[in-house]
Amino acid sequence: MSASPILPANTKNMTSAARAAWLLTAPIVVTSCSAHDEGRPDRHAQQGSAAAPSPAVYRDTQWVNQAPLIETYSKAFGGHIVSLTTLAGDTAVKYAPYYFQHEYLDINKDGNLDIRMHVFSNTPNQCENYFYDSKTRTYHQISSSDLDIKKLPGTSLYYSNNRLGCASKNWASTLSKIEDWQEVQIGYIEINSCGTETEGITIYKIKDGKQQLVSTLKIQELSRSKGVLHFFDNYWKRHYKQFE
Repeated sequence: MSASPILPANTKNMTSAARAAWLLTAPIVVTSCSAHDEGRPDRHAQQGSAAAPSPAVYRDTQWVNQAPLIETYSKAFGGHIVSLTTLAGDTAVKYAPYYFQHEYLDINKDGNLDIRMHVFSNTPNQCENYFYDSKTRTYHQISSSDLDIKKLPGTSLYYSNNRLGCASKNWASTLSKIEDWQEVQIGYIEINSCGTETEGITIYKIKDGKQQLVSTLKIQELSRSKGVLHFFDNYWKRHYKQFE
């Protein structure tokens, strides 16, 4: 089943703003692939007639970077968002059934809004990141990037933090750069505070995909910080040049 707006004959001659304004109030045509779909009764249906099925998808429009984006939600997946397209029908975020939430935020701090699609996962901060390209006015998915990366202030680098288990006593943090719309890891910190033989803080430089040990610290170093996340923030801000 699908739902789509009835396009006027002169839609190609309309400005983007006019098309977006029209879309918000446009009537919807609903087509059904199955006579057994559940739906609320049509208020125009005659008494005793079968209930009209409701659309399997529904859409909303948001203005992002001075242009409309069409958000498509699927009832088959609990009403969660499944894709984003431009008003012209170009793909901004490809269809996927595993998204549950999305954000418009300036991840790379260039003054434009990027897109973060949160993913159903055992990892709470797993997501996909799409950067806005102001030159082409399109969105690029950052490949090899599956966490909520943050821009390291004053640099062109990014970092992300992630729980590794043991009741949130073990953590990791990755320092990365973005090249050709791909996240490339250049640094890695692993914290083991679970009371095992390997307890401590291990720091690596990553070059050509291989880890090179930089230093090891005792777990007591965490006591000088306001928790694990504060330690990661401070370490990358103070030492990032070692990993460039």
